[in-house]
Amino acid sequence: MKKLLIKLLPLAFLGFTGAAMAAPVTQIISDNYWGADDHGWGDIIGDTNIFNVDHLDVITDGDSLKVKVFTKFKESTTAWYKNIKYGDLFISNNGWNPAGTAANHYITDTFGNGETWEYVYDTDMNGLYSGDFSIKTSNQEGIAGTFRNGQETRRKKGGTEVVHNDVVVAQEGAWNTLLYTLSFSSIGIDYTSGYELGFKWNMTCGNDSIEGGINRGVPPSEVPEPASLALLGIGLMGFAMRRKKA
Repeated sequence: MKKLLIKLLPLAFLGFTGAAMAAPVTQIISDNYWGADDHGWGDIIGDTNIFNVDHLDVITDGDSLKVKVFTKFKESTTAWYKNIKYGDLFISNNGWNPAGTAANHYITDTFGNGETWEYVYDTDMNGLYSGDFSIKTSNQEGIAGTFRNGQETRRKKGGTEVVHNDVVVAQEGAWNTLLYTLSFSSIGIDYTSGYELGFKWNMTCGNDSIEGGINRGVPPSEVPEPASLALLGIGLMGFAMRRKKA
């Protein structure tokens, strides 16, 4: 029986450690947000093959937090829109509170009346900033023609860099992607206590802007309780005794 228990206990341990190792979780923020001043265009102003932002993937794994933008927009040095650049990723660590409703696509929401962002991931500087930073809007980007007015686009100046990781730009199928890597602790959150987050991203003209939020309650414990371990021991002993009688 001792030999059998020695063989079975490592297998049980592996089973429990496997249960305790949670897989990454991806939450998707779809582009239901329009924002104010669409000039009659609706969600996307201009060419949908250039300015479309489809969704955000928010990927969590323990303390790790990654945000991936899926967009048709790609910076160019030669196209007619060469002065339009990637915007920054704005982050709220206490929920998402835009002006308007989901039913009207938040068409009254602007920098002046919507969410107040506690953090911004500066795409050009490859860094996450907190504190007293100022924000540039689409009106201040020097874009000619029709664009979505009053949208947050980039960090203007100030703030304290709390994370420095390269923003990874890649191609996934039909979409251009930008991957931002940070952590819950870098935005002042203990992920084991649950969270409510808000995000915003657009190109500097704001012709398609995406905003949205995610939340999660306190994650259930995946570590076996003492009672569970006791039941496992009883079960193994019973199984071993049956094998000995046989």
